[in-house]
Amino acid sequence: MPSVSQICRLSLIYGRSFESLFAGILEEAREGLREQITYMPDAPKRWLGNFNRENTLRALAHRLTDEIDDNYGGEA
Repeated sequence: MPSVSQICRLSLIYGRSFESLFAGILEEAREGLREQITYMPDAPKRWLGNFNRENTLRALAHRLTDEIDDNYGGEA
């Protein structure tokens, strides 16, 4: 696996963004996250971090959905 520094160098050498260099890997990561958040167990009811967890997961799901819309012309 290339380091972050090597990735930046490749980006500069080829004049391409990180996303374009690693589009396939990023799409696999998105798909994996979309699937994982569907099956995540609920947090304990009395857990103090529950509110933050729910907001974070909701925001992640929204970002993943927005990326689908942006990449595929609105088809989710």
